[in-house]
Amino acid sequence: MTKSKGNYYQHIDALRAIAVLVVIIFHIDHDYLPGGFVGVDIFFVISGYLISKQLFESIERQTFSLREFYVRRIKRILPAAFSVILITILLAQILFLPEDAIKTAQSGVWSAFSMSNFYFWKFLDTGYFASASYTTPLLHYWSLSVEEQFYLFSPCLPTFTA
Repeated sequence: MTKSKGNYYQHIDALRAIAVLVVIIFHIDHDYLPGGFVGVDIFFVISGYLISKQLFESIERQTFSLREFYVRRIKRILPAAFSVILITILLAQILFLPEDAIKTAQSGVWSAFSMSNFYFWKFLDTGYFASASYTTPLLHYWSLSVEEQFYLFSPCLPTFTA
């Protein structure tokens, strides 16, 4: 395997780039790459692999710290996520009709707590391919919610089996 330093694998970054490119092409026009949404699944698999690998290696070296794991995740994800949520809600208040601005703010609250996948599933009649999804600017946060939920529970699993 191609390694450049530490546990960094260039081919995994290449797979990530391909996954992102596939999703971007899909969002430009669904006809260009009809199955392009699979890029999200590829990204999930890569993230799950990398996090699981990191967890198992640190447990094996007996350097695993649940607190450090969560601190790293929080520092890496939340500043950018909260910034996007806040800016989106503010812009929605200016650009959207009042009802749509309220829905955006509600989805923003659920997104801030990494629960937007449940919000969109339970409270909106908005499937991923629904035409209304174009008026739901935080819809993409469902995938970040799933990832953060994985981060919340995955470190606990190896500690029960170790």
